[in-house]
Amino acid sequence: MYVVKVSDFLQMEGPPQAHDALMEQGLLHEWWPGMFVIFVSHQWLGTGHPDPCGAQTAVLRQAFSSASVSDCNNKENASPNMQRCYCSSRQISMQPTTV
Repeated sequence: MYVVKVSDFLQMEGPPQAHDALMEQGLLHEWWPGMFVIFVSHQWLGTGHPDPCGAQTAVLRQAFSSASVSDCNNKENASPNMQRCYCSSRQISMQPTTV
């Protein structure tokens, strides 16, 4: 799986770029075990492109840029059945986080 750093994602503009374009620009990083990743899924807004005008991507960038720095390793946020941590937007760390 390949991911994009949140810091790089926040600098992007417009609709999301294709995987190949991100790879050519050196913006994709291979996932490794233990890496904190935020998985994002959304409804496609077009038949040929998931977000042709970049509307949903702009909202996501705004949400990430508004998030405050905090610690996600709180036991209250961890699911006992999964190896995941669920955080509120106030708990998302903007450090080396990937999307």
